[in-house]
Amino acid sequence: MLLFEKDFPANICYDSIIADFCSMSGKVNHDYIEELFYSEDPNQVVLFNLESSNEFITWPCGLIYKIVKMDGVINICILYVATKYKYRGMGYASLFLKEIINHFSDKYMGEKVNIVLDGIYDSVTFYEHFGFKWEYGLTKYDDIFSIDDKNRNEHFIMCLYLYT
Repeated sequence: MLLFEKDFPANICYDSIIADFCSMSGKVNHDYIEELFYSEDPNQVVLFNLESSNEFITWPCGLIYKIVKMDGVINICILYVATKYKYRGMGYASLFLKEIINHFSDKYMGEKVNIVLDGIYDSVTFYEHFGFKWEYGLTKYDDIFSIDDKNRNEHFIMCLYLYT
């Protein structure tokens, strides 16, 4: 079940969520993850909750995203996505991504929508299985993902086009 930030229980501990996201990061700088939580831009958090209610018990996967409208297209920009180590290889990331895609497809039915992410090299084939396509070279998403000439070779921008 997707648990969006607006539905988090009132007593939730954000420090614990941030610590969990940082522990899942591997190659991602922890300062970057904290910045996503405390950004002035309205980033949103979604967790894949294993419970069938909004009770915040067990979440193997989570992501941080923001909505950016460009050229008449709604871009759902996934800024960070990860699975806790003890849940990797169990299919939770696939279930989570399917639910995210279905949620945004339903929510924005009839509108031009892209789901955009900046994946690490090790994960691009995973995203390709869900229909994500590579964006090569300079992209209109470079500013969103803080890509410049110094770090371009570290970023793999991928898009899923949901022109429903």
